[in-house]
Amino acid sequence: MLVRLAVMRSCVGLKPSARSMAVLWFAVWLVLFGGGGRPAAGQDALASVGEPQRVDLVAVGDLMVHETQLKTHWVASANAYLFDDDFRFITPYLQLADLAIGNLETVFAGPEKKYSGYPYFNTPDTFAEALARAGFDVLTVANNHALDMGVPGAIRTVEIIRKNGMAVIGGRARPEEDPLLIKEVRGVKVGLLGLSYETGPRGTARTLNGTVMPAAALELLETFRPYKLAEDLPLIEAKVRRLREKGAELIVVVLHWGEEYGKAPTAGQRLMAQHLASAGVDLVFGHHPHVVQKVELLPRPDDGRMLVAWSLGNFISNQRYEFLKRRDTEDGLLMRVVMERDGPGRPWRFAQIGAVPLWVHRHLRAGTWHYHILPLVEALANEAAFGLDTPDSRWRARNSWEQTMAVLGPGSATVPIHPPLPLASFSLLTAVVPPSAAPAAPATPAVPAVPPASSSVSSASPSPSSPSSCSPSPAAPTARPRRSTAPLPAASSAPSSALASPRRP
Repeated sequence: MLVRLAVMRSCVGLKPSARSMAVLWFAVWLVLFGGGGRPAAGQDALASVGEPQRVDLVAVGDLMVHETQLKTHWVASANAYLFDDDFRFITPYLQLADLAIGNLETVFAGPEKKYSGYPYFNTPDTFAEALARAGFDVLTVANNHALDMGVPGAIRTVEIIRKNGMAVIGGRARPEEDPLLIKEVRGVKVGLLGLSYETGPRGTARTLNGTVMPAAALELLETFRPYKLAEDLPLIEAKVRRLREKGAELIVVVLHWGEEYGKAPTAGQRLMAQHLASAGVDLVFGHHPHVVQKVELLPRPDDGRMLVAWSLGNFISNQRYEFLKRRDTEDGLLMRVVMERDGPGRPWRFAQIGAVPLWVHRHLRAGTWHYHILPLVEALANEAAFGLDTPDSRWRARNSWEQTMAVLGPGSATVPIHPPLPLASFSLLTAVVPPSAAPAAPATPAVPAVPPASSSVSSASPSPSSPSSCSPSPAAPTARPRRSTAPLPAASSAPSSALASPRRP
């Protein structure tokens, strides 16, 4: 409620056109995010007899801290690296979901290993504290940077995540731990599995990002081999079955896969997704390309549907146009999916699918670079409040919106929002961009039907993904208590695939 009041107060004093846009966004926000939220203490899993059972999930893409970010997040007065301000505008979206999931594409190996960005990531523990306060519940560590600081760094990363009250998928601290996670949400057991692609073998040795995986790493990380997908798919399907045996009623698979900077899934990814759908998976959230890709609904043998977000892009990073000469790595997507059923044992249905385009705003204030993750639906309707106070920042934010909405055009999954607004969530989101403010963006697509069953999924084995660069450069209100016990730092002064490819240059 405090968040909603804050949004409404922001409408006061605006010019009529801006005020109407802010009110329109607020209405959209209520539909997409106002009905969720975690149950208050003592609230029953089912609000009352006969009401549908609902689970509200949010997922985002890659969480990265490059060298430039490390330098600018050091706060001398606190003698610490502080990251909370990055999330000031996106925190409400994370905290109002029942379950928020992200991909931690760095490690917490400790100061003894020296903090670093690309090519070997090692991030201060305060980043984990900030993620917990921002609203994350589950982090996957299954990605190509999991071993940047060796097996000890991978183990410590899992420990630091757990220390801050978040759960881990894709890796574990000890071999005897179960890699499959069951989280109870509103009385529903949600099963989660995280997996990362491996790079091509070096002789008989398996590799991750071009580095040989020691035996200990194979025991701790959840991975698959794109070059031996026919062998690994049955193993992955067995893990999905075991989640069901452990009592999972809703299954989410989080995958680090695909081609870096690729604009579409590969044939191997589609084959893998087809097998996951056949195994009864409900939701697949993907990342690694560092750019946004389509969202689709794939058929399942039980007449249900599996949602797959092929790539959610970057959530926070320093992969900027200034360094990479491409703008799409500044973009991300926050997927909000509300699953609903008529009671235990009944089939799930998609009550809502929301896609919120994101843009990482990097801007200079008082000689220091600041990073803010902007939900563009809101930011474009109230530019000044979100720090879009220069022509360049406004153009880049609108261009980011245009790029992402072009990806989420016809062919992306669109499921009608239940009454009172029987509109597709993507189309509804498109409508809130002020026509006078946006560049020549694509027209709002008509609401397509749920995609039919695919009849041309390739069965060819994919080429293994190349080692990743992840190179960036040449050289809000709190809606609920967080699990981290560390105090919230003061805000900053700124306003609110080829096998033989070398691992790194």
